[in-house]
Amino acid sequence: MTRDGAERHVLSCYDIEFRRNHKNVLIILFSHSPNHHFKSIKFSADVLSIADTADTYFTRDAEILSAHLLNLVSGYDQVIAIGGSKGGHGAVYHAMLLARAIEKPVRVLAFSPVVVLHDNRNELPYTSYQRLMEEAQASEQLAADLRVATGVVTSEPPRNLAVFCVLGSGNRFDCVEVLRIQGAHIFTLPMRHHESIIPFLCDTSDPKAVTRTVLVLHDKAAEQADVAHLLEEGAVDAMIADLSGVPKQPGLDHLAGLIMTGNTGEIWLTSRPWQ
Repeated sequence: MTRDGAERHVLSCYDIEFRRNHKNVLIILFSHSPNHHFKSIKFSADVLSIADTADTYFTRDAEILSAHLLNLVSGYDQVIAIGGSKGGHGAVYHAMLLARAIEKPVRVLAFSPVVVLHDNRNELPYTSYQRLMEEAQASEQLAADLRVATGVVTSEPPRNLAVFCVLGSGNRFDCVEVLRIQGAHIFTLPMRHHESIIPFLCDTSDPKAVTRTVLVLHDKAAEQADVAHLLEEGAVDAMIADLSGVPKQPGLDHLAGLIMTGNTGEIWLTSRPWQ
């Protein structure tokens, strides 16, 4: 049990926290770092947060994690998987596995997901992805895990699965990736950075809020590879300018609520549909 009342345990390489709110919907958060994110967000659902401490995009011992999730979701009417970047891959991957095994609705909310982990010719510039590719060259098991995961996330989804993707229209790498998810509902924001979840975590119409958010990321850049680009000269100002051009978006909790209730038509009012 954690200080904030969450139930916590370790399963293989996965650090798992569960917050029971006595709801009939389960939200599964796939964290994009070994730390748990979004703890301060009050979702109207029970919340399971998963951090991949091995940093393999939720592919190592996937069958162990999948079995755990399958057992847990039996008590819920609906499941929503949420993640960004590598967490977005984890959300799509394990939601696909769940949807194949159960009949109840499974939904995914993925922000700039990395989709293909095997034989990807998109040349993604993200540090953690490049490290994963280097590790896969030295590990046949990891390479096999990435190949299996890629096959799952790019396969035809079952009818009870719906995937909603949000990304920056100016990020050509992310635009290529999301088109590899069959049948995905794609929404774009006028931004070029990979961190497309940020507009749903802070008020982009408030310059001070945007600056604070980017500076917090900058402070973590030396320790977290995924935001290491903020250490480059001019990178902080560039991200602030990029995010400041994004219209104010609903909070992540509200966006998840739209997915939960099926009011997905309202999402078209908050971001531009894919052209």
